[in-house]
Amino acid sequence: MEGISKMLDANPLIYRPILDGNRYITEQELSKALKITKRTLIEYRMNGKLPYYKIGGKILYKEQDIIEILERNKVLAFE
Repeated sequence: MEGISKMLDANPLIYRPILDGNRYITEQELSKALKITKRTLIEYRMNGKLPYYKIGGKILYKEQDIIEILERNKVLAFE
């Protein structure tokens, strides 16, 4: 699940401050990393699938939370 981190790190124009050791990403960054629409992110939020932070009108996601959710939902290939 390092793919999200690598994708975000690859774009030096995106400023992601580290707060208390955590990185927070925007809806736009997350939808691009997961290749889903902003509307799908909203549905995931409203259904309780994604934890998020709302400050004023801005929605942020903790990068580590997203990585953990992806790991929990990982489907292994048949061997």
